[in-house]
Amino acid sequence: MSAPEEERAAFAAIQDHATACARCRGGDDECPRAAALYWAWRSARRLSRSEEVGRRAHEHV
Repeated sequence: MSAPEEERAAFAAIQDHATACARCRGGDDECPRAAALYWAWRSARRLSRSEEVGRRAHEHV
């Protein structure tokens, strides 16, 4: 799976969890599962962005 695909999958996991979780639907900002999914998405997003920047830099050489 490429980094952009991982980012999309991680974001979809957050959305799925938020829809199914009573704590998240109730506005609870302390849901540990949501926090873990958020940090996984952030990591995937950073990787996706750095991969994109590296690809662009390589194209300009």
